[in-house]
Amino acid sequence: VLSAGASMTSIMSPPADNKTIITETINAQPVNEKQMPAPVQPEQRRKDMNPSEIAAVIKSSTEIAELFKVAESMLGTLNHKMQDSLIWICQQLSMKNEVLLTLLCYCSESSKTDPNYIEKVASDWIERGICDLAAAQEEVERLNRSKTYTGMVMKAFEMKRNPTTKQKEFIDQWQSVGYSMELIRYAYEKTIEKIDKLSFDYINKILLSWNESGFRSLQDVQNSENEYRKKRKNDSSGSDSDFDVEKYKFVINNF
Repeated sequence: VLSAGASMTSIMSPPADNKTIITETINAQPVNEKQMPAPVQPEQRRKDMNPSEIAAVIKSSTEIAELFKVAESMLGTLNHKMQDSLIWICQQLSMKNEVLLTLLCYCSESSKTDPNYIEKVASDWIERGICDLAAAQEEVERLNRSKTYTGMVMKAFEMKRNPTTKQKEFIDQWQSVGYSMELIRYAYEKTIEKIDKLSFDYINKILLSWNESGFRSLQDVQNSENEYRKKRKNDSSGSDSDFDVEKYKFVINNF
């Protein structure tokens, strides 16, 4: 997390790692949080600066010069393209240094340090109003979470908030068993079709029934469902609207 009271001079020596960098780095000048930089239009894109122009910017701007020092401790020696990109992000996007450094830390830890990628993400953040440190940290947490099993479940369930303790217990259990994400997603779809709301308990019952029946993939489940529908059609014993978890569990366990 960026220290609210840190000064620019505290970052002149390269820190040991990226987390130290973010902890010890700058605190920007106070701004009105309601003021958001306007999205950058294509015509605002600049021509690449040449080395002498970049050198002039560094000489005239202490803020840019110190930003480069911290960026180098994260990314290594900055080539011409990276220097040009960082200057454009600062000056044209008006991205605050602590937000840009948070972005650079994320990109470095994700091994995504191409200048074009960094520019693209920076533009996206500004357009979405990610213009202060708190918003930047929240976005990085969201991005990191999306790489995890829990994050993938949240995405599959279209969740906007973190799981509760009980929901996290279900997710940890599913991960331990080894349920694939496509299987979890399908159980979620079945749940929404039946009760029209997210219910971890209901989803868990469906997953348990599939697991007890030996179904390890989405294809296994869909094959069993096709078989079940054929039997019901032949027996004329009902319609798909009669579906419920316990009946489904009984039937699939006896295929």
